[in-house]
Amino acid sequence: MDRVGERAIATSLRAAGHDVPPAQELRRWAVAADLLANSAIYSLVACGRDPHVWRRGVALGLAAGTGALVLPRQFGLGETRGSAHIGNQLMTVAWYLIGGLSAAAAGKGLLRPAGSEDPVPHRFSVAPGL
Repeated sequence: MDRVGERAIATSLRAAGHDVPPAQELRRWAVAADLLANSAIYSLVACGRDPHVWRRGVALGLAAGTGALVLPRQFGLGETRGSAHIGNQLMTVAWYLIGGLSAAAAGKGLLRPAGSEDPVPHRFSVAPGL
């Protein structure tokens, strides 16, 4: 995905009439853009009503994973390496789904009921009482 990000940034800069930075700097820009985009997407998991946080985590994770496979080709950014293999496609979606579920777990911890003084809800404890 970093290569797709690099292509997207380079294409956008050229279209705007700017010079494309050297490869190492372009890679840093792509990683920063990826972090910002993923942070923005996964922060949406905690928005809304608490009972639906897991549903939002699954939906956003699946949408992001599917988008990572489909959108680069649609935007003319080429294929990601190995994207033709079904195993790689499944792993891509799985990684984004794990991200959505992780965001849901974090969001669930942030959305605990008002007045709860326990900083770590017991439902997240590995061993009750610890």
